[in-house]
Amino acid sequence: MPAVTFPQYLKKHGLYVFIAANETYLPGIILERKGDGFWPYDNLENSLGQNNLIWTTKLVKADMPDVIAGKSKVGIGGKLTLPFLSIDGGLENNRFVDFKIGAVHQCIFEDKKLRYWNPLSRRLRTLKKKNPKVWNSIKGHYLVLSTWYATEYSVDLGRALKGKLNVDIKKIKSPKLGTDLTIAPSAKIVNVSKNSTVPFAFHGKRLVGI
Repeated sequence: MPAVTFPQYLKKHGLYVFIAANETYLPGIILERKGDGFWPYDNLENSLGQNNLIWTTKLVKADMPDVIAGKSKVGIGGKLTLPFLSIDGGLENNRFVDFKIGAVHQCIFEDKKLRYWNPLSRRLRTLKKKNPKVWNSIKGHYLVLSTWYATEYSVDLGRALKGKLNVDIKKIKSPKLGTDLTIAPSAKIVNVSKNSTVPFAFHGKRLVGI
């Protein structure tokens, strides 16, 4: 398949991009939107309180072209903000930076009763009817149905740098984040691989109008 732009890919799959995340951002988490960011609020399992559902998840290959191509503008002071990645250190001479994402994976529920919106919406309508207090507490927030991971991620800085390159995963503090993530920065290229812990985006629904 031909390459697509990053905005096209997000639109096709109805994805919201994370400013920051960590490995606790999984299907079933309820997120509160503050500005451009999404922050943990609760888990659907706690709200529904149903023991007949399987809440475990699995990682599968996502529908994608050969490569997703993106471009991002370098900010003031030579700082660059990308999907789940922050780069700075001598980028003052760069106006735009190109990045490519490959081998995208998504984390989904194993239980099909949770994976799709229609069966979930029926359960949420029941929750609204039987426990309006709980429903009102999560109303307006975002329910994550799948989280998406860039397991191959390459950033082309375009030209030599003025100073030392600093590369950080934009993650919410987490003591568990660790081994399944590799960052290899060089003078002009930053490669990220083996990432199945920090999602760059999610597909989900806003909990309104149930």
